[in-house]
Amino acid sequence: MAANPFRDGDFTELFSKCAALAVDALEKVGKKDLFRAVRPQGEGSFSCLLFTDYGVQSWIAAERCFSHSEEMRALDEMSTNSADLLQLGCSETFVSRRLGARDWVLAYVAADFDLVGCGKEEVAKRALRFCEQVGEALERGSVKITAVTLIASLRLPQGIEQIDLPDGGRIRKLQPDEIERLSKQDASMEGGLSIQELSHAVALEYELECPIALVEEERLDWRYPSIHLDQRHRVERFLDALSIVLPHRCEAMQTSWEIGIKGLPVSLGRQSRLGVLALGLTDVGERQVEQIVATYTLVPMLKTGHLGVASSRLTSAERRLERSDQLLDAVIGLEALLAPRDSGELTFRLALNYALLDEAGERRERYDKMASVLEVRNMLVHGATMSSSKQQARLSDAAHLACALLRDALQTVCKFSRENGVPTLDKEYWLTRLLGPKTGSALSSPP
Repeated sequence: MAANPFRDGDFTELFSKCAALAVDALEKVGKKDLFRAVRPQGEGSFSCLLFTDYGVQSWIAAERCFSHSEEMRALDEMSTNSADLLQLGCSETFVSRRLGARDWVLAYVAADFDLVGCGKEEVAKRALRFCEQVGEALERGSVKITAVTLIASLRLPQGIEQIDLPDGGRIRKLQPDEIERLSKQDASMEGGLSIQELSHAVALEYELECPIALVEEERLDWRYPSIHLDQRHRVERFLDALSIVLPHRCEAMQTSWEIGIKGLPVSLGRQSRLGVLALGLTDVGERQVEQIVATYTLVPMLKTGHLGVASSRLTSAERRLERSDQLLDAVIGLEALLAPRDSGELTFRLALNYALLDEAGERRERYDKMASVLEVRNMLVHGATMSSSKQQARLSDAAHLACALLRDALQTVCKFSRENGVPTLDKEYWLTRLLGPKTGSALSSPP
């Protein structure tokens, strides 16, 4: 493990003095450019990349004022021989070059604009506290990160502020001040989020422990699994669970990251939405909250083989705008769920197996519904254009019905899984539903 300069009293004292000088320089320069600038690329662009919120030119001018001070030169010299390359544990986003001491100072000041105007003594005091936090995190080998993904067009029941998920995450309402801040944050960006969009959104939030270390330059292959990818999987898991419980057109808008130590010279970026449309608000009923949580628990177990295809295809079908695409997605899910891996006539087997999911009563009606969906599906895959108004209406009805049948089938499997474990939906499973369990060999033993 590399040296930890943030546990060195001389280093932290010099750091706090340089932070005070940086704030003083910024006060003298003032806010020269308040608008967002195009982020420059190439050598020397690191500071500009971090500090566009306050103004690129302001930061450049402030850096010139203090970077040649005696204190800054001393801090640079002290950190030259130490391993001061910060690496955060995610494979796509980490600082991949050696950081100078001035980068650390500027990042710390940029993270807290309240430092401007609070006096040198207070700045130095807060900077020492920052060094203490960084030193502790480096010794521990991890730093807390909060991942927040905004889910569009979803509303929680009245009186329920958040839903706790079994893996430590939570779905929560956005607060009014949070909505205002997010709308202003994106106001100057193309495709930014409006107050109306944010008022019809919830947050999927996780608090994570992310690996962090100072590493030698020759150890740049040091890697950890991507926290970006992990969060995307959590979002997909939640949307799959939601699809199984109720119809929806909810979608992830963006994911943002808040690092537990304010001022680290690293940015995890923000994964923004790609063309999320206003497709109607989905209301979660009070009775559905418990069902969503229970289904969320089951989704990882369902994400294997044909069950995984079925749940993913239902979520995909709900997002489709073209009814033909929606129908085909849903039928693929139904085929994965209801068709055992053997030869036979597809329409008959799918319709019969869907009927058999009902323990009693309405099996013929269930069979006929599935058969009607598959009839339209077969017309599509064999080239029918479905262009007349009557055909379009039939296609729309079939697409909605296909999603409803797939959701009903998945709910039945989830209910069975909670009581008996996740089933293997093979030929034997469906024969047992139809004929009952095996009673022994059909052939007598040879003499």
